[in-house]
Amino acid sequence: MLYKSNLENGREQVAVYDGLGTVKLHKGDYRNAILFFEKALELIKEVYGSDCTSTSSLLGNLALAHANMGDYQCALAFYREALNVFEKRPISASLGIYSLYLNMGILYTNIGEYLNALSFLEKALEIGKSNLPENYPVLSNIYNSIGDVHRILGNYSIAVSYFQKALQIREKTLPSDHPALATIYNNIAVVYRCMNDNSSALALLRKAIEINQKAFGPSHPSLGGTYLSIGAVYNSMGDHFNALSHSEKALDILKQTLSPHHHLLAAILNNIGFAHQGLRNYSTALSYYQKALTIQQQCLPPDHTDMAGAYNNMGGCKLRVGEVDEAISYFKKALAIRQKCLHPLHPSMALIYRSMACAYIEKGDYSNAQLFLMKTIEILQRIPQSNNDDLANVYNQMGNTYQKMENYTDALMFYRKELDIRKKNLPPDHLDHDGICVHVGRKQLVTKENSNAQQSSQTTFEMNEKSYQQAYRSVAIVYKNMGLACTKNKDYSNARAFYQKTLELEEKFTPPDDYELSVTYSGLGILHMALAEYSTSLSFFQKSLEIREKIFPAKHPKILKPYSNLAVLYKCMKNYSAALSFFQKALETDSNNSFENQLIRINVYSHLHDIYRLMGDNGMAMLYAQLVVNSSEDRK
Repeated sequence: MLYKSNLENGREQVAVYDGLGTVKLHKGDYRNAILFFEKALELIKEVYGSDCTSTSSLLGNLALAHANMGDYQCALAFYREALNVFEKRPISASLGIYSLYLNMGILYTNIGEYLNALSFLEKALEIGKSNLPENYPVLSNIYNSIGDVHRILGNYSIAVSYFQKALQIREKTLPSDHPALATIYNNIAVVYRCMNDNSSALALLRKAIEINQKAFGPSHPSLGGTYLSIGAVYNSMGDHFNALSHSEKALDILKQTLSPHHHLLAAILNNIGFAHQGLRNYSTALSYYQKALTIQQQCLPPDHTDMAGAYNNMGGCKLRVGEVDEAISYFKKALAIRQKCLHPLHPSMALIYRSMACAYIEKGDYSNAQLFLMKTIEILQRIPQSNNDDLANVYNQMGNTYQKMENYTDALMFYRKELDIRKKNLPPDHLDHDGICVHVGRKQLVTKENSNAQQSSQTTFEMNEKSYQQAYRSVAIVYKNMGLACTKNKDYSNARAFYQKTLELEEKFTPPDDYELSVTYSGLGILHMALAEYSTSLSFFQKSLEIREKIFPAKHPKILKPYSNLAVLYKCMKNYSAALSFFQKALETDSNNSFENQLIRINVYSHLHDIYRLMGDNGMAMLYAQLVVNSSEDRK
């Protein structure tokens, strides 16, 4: 009798501790969840022994809590112990084990063992489909997890199909504001971002935020994950201020509940670093990348794909500050990791190949650059997208490399390929530049019946308008590159036509102090100088310099080019004193050691040699002739 009473008390205490742990787990309070589960496990082992089914359930809960904190090795140990308990019993093939397979699949996904992950998830799905109704909510969890693995593997269409299966079940069985729907919205949004459909991604993420705020309040880990995704989308769109804001919100929320070495914290730090890199805060960006890498080295295997992302980001930052050899070193580390664990045609491989190409372009090694760009193109052409901005960017780089190699025919061929893609991103009415989109947006607004719908329509309109403005700017840059190629090929009539198209678009869709506008003015200056229209050329060069002096600090490398252009123009006009003045200013800029700037400096020395020779100052002419020789040897 006493034994029976103690047994009942033990069961009740176990149920209480297990219930409290489950509540804490759902609230994101993982540390306290672990404390309650440990107490329950201790009691259940005393009452039932270590091999009962309830023991395996508690071990699974402990594993899940540790996994949510990022303590994956501890979680894996608990899962294996739970699996061992299940497999000792005759019910090992029953419904009870499917959740264990599911959670182990999720864990293997987090530590980068994707084949193991799929193996466990498919076992879970097989048991679930054999024992559960077609629309049973738990099946949606399995579909969702399988979709996540395929997303990471770059199988985006397969990933979306699994996420949609999960969504269909949840929409049929749950209320429209249930947090489980928010999870699916977030996951589908991540795939859309990978496919460059940022507007669709943002729309889904806003739904997820709305649901999670209503369900959990402002500081639940689920909100942190969604803010992380929104930050990544804004980074993809080049809106780095919004990316920074949302990523910092994610960090504030998740650092309260996650282990300091959780991989999600590393993802947030990488997002913040990328935003700072986009804002040209390079030292700050590098510090965040290094923090992210330190966390990843603590919690992930050395060949995990997330670490490749960190190395790639660090390489990109080093490239921006002119440390090309260091950049290549980081890119090679990233490439080695991804070659180990990803398919050769995985979309993430394209990112690394393109980074390597950028570095070789900076070194002036255009043959190697083109080799990596062609690998990038091979991958991107397989992605089923009609408006592939990434592919357009790579065509642009191929055009630029051919232009540097003075192969203007092939340069123009790639620019035309780029232009075909860019034009697909323009609004349907793009021949009428004067705001029919605004008219459509207003019509949508007045037909909405409530303020929420109005706000949603206004947001959509603003996003579309911003997207179209960026599309016009991208088209303008293509015309500009075609204009420069034609100028260098001495096809001046076509060059003038392309620059005119560029100017029409940029003056309408680009701020008056934008860097790209200064590049256009510079190109027009070069064109008119080639045509001996010196006064017009002078006007454009001065406009270019004026913009760059506004947006860059004194002696910035980006001011070197307009100084050099003005100096060459004054030399053509035989105004040698003005030419000498601007050549001297060019030499005083804080030029980084990029291949292009090295060439500009050698060109400056060559012009100075020529000017002093024309002025009869043979001593100075010889000095600069020697500098040309020395600089050319150094570059080799």
